[in-house]
Amino acid sequence: MFSYGIGGAGAHWLKTCLTNKKPKVNILPQNQSKETVECCIPQGSILRPLLLITYRNDIPYDINPYAKPVIYVDDMGVVITANYLNDLQTK
Repeated sequence: MFSYGIGGAGAHWLKTCLTNKKPKVNILPQNQSKETVECCIPQGSILRPLLLITYRNDIPYDINPYAKPVIYVDDMGVVITANYLNDLQTK
């Protein structure tokens, strides 16, 4: 987030919004519990699209230079090509 100019109090606020949340989890109607989740974005949050775009835009810079990300909306795949299997295993 610092590369986008978000730091200090803004970064702290964002971190507190996304960490140590206790969402309600229903596996079966009789088993309801609240568990601490290390990091999550609440569904329906206005932060969801912003953070998705931020995360998605950084992916090409953070993966293997031989890998080509294929991104469509909120889905992503990675393509790595080589002429020989040995080359592919070392990339």
